[in-house]
Amino acid sequence: MKRITGTTGKAGLVRTALVVMGALGLGRAIALAGGRQEQEPPEAEPAGEPDPALEQTPLDESDPGGPAISGLTTGEGALRTGERELVKHHGPDELRSNMMSGGPPPDGIPSIDEPQFLEAEEADLDPGDKVVGLAHNGAVRAYPHAILVVHEIVNHEVGGENLAITYCPLTATAQGYKTGSTTLGVSGRLINSNLVMYDRDTGSLWPQISATAIAGEREGETLDEVELFWTTWERWRSLHPETEVLSTDTGHVRDYGRDPYGSVQSDWRILRGRLSHVQPYGGGRSASP
Repeated sequence: MKRITGTTGKAGLVRTALVVMGALGLGRAIALAGGRQEQEPPEAEPAGEPDPALEQTPLDESDPGGPAISGLTTGEGALRTGERELVKHHGPDELRSNMMSGGPPPDGIPSIDEPQFLEAEEADLDPGDKVVGLAHNGAVRAYPHAILVVHEIVNHEVGGENLAITYCPLTATAQGYKTGSTTLGVSGRLINSNLVMYDRDTGSLWPQISATAIAGEREGETLDEVELFWTTWERWRSLHPETEVLSTDTGHVRDYGRDPYGSVQSDWRILRGRLSHVQPYGGGRSASP
């Protein structure tokens, strides 16, 4: 089971993999990690027509809202942030200049804001199905990958505290945040293929991995994270038989039996296997089998 901890200090294994992937490209990263000449990854099964969400286009500089999201904010509620200072290798200006449109507009990928949960025995999951697990303030929840890959953000109250459980399909990263009295949405923008979120209080933009705002009035602040676990349904249920499970009754009409990102997940698994010997440096995010 992969354990995902807070974003304190320098980046760990996940961020190491993403830096290698971003700098070299997937094929070269696989070759480097394997210590052999560059070669194409195994051919994946056909995934149908490309999903428009995978197409990155330059951000429209004429956007009247500027780099932050202005049209969907409530102006109510406060987003909770942490007190720690991250080691940042790029400033907000540089990160904003590398921000791309992923295709959909803000909330074009809808977050789940009124999630429903099932008892473990009611869940229609196979033992090997991937889930993200959360144990927080006495509440235990499982979030199936098949649902997260479609919606990317789940806003809800867990154990008396408002949280957002987030997942980026293109970087295969799951992270949870305390959201105070507001919620997070999918901005439709990407940095190095990573999800950029926005808060519905101020419209500030928050890349998921760094969890630090790069635009808007919260610029420079860092979200307060909660611990998540990336595992299988069988293992999570064996450890937490009392767990509840996110239901497909999301309020949206979606096909949760189809992964819209197709072979992207297969490519990530190849890279992750090749980089399994890479050790985290400094403190921060860690993973354990």
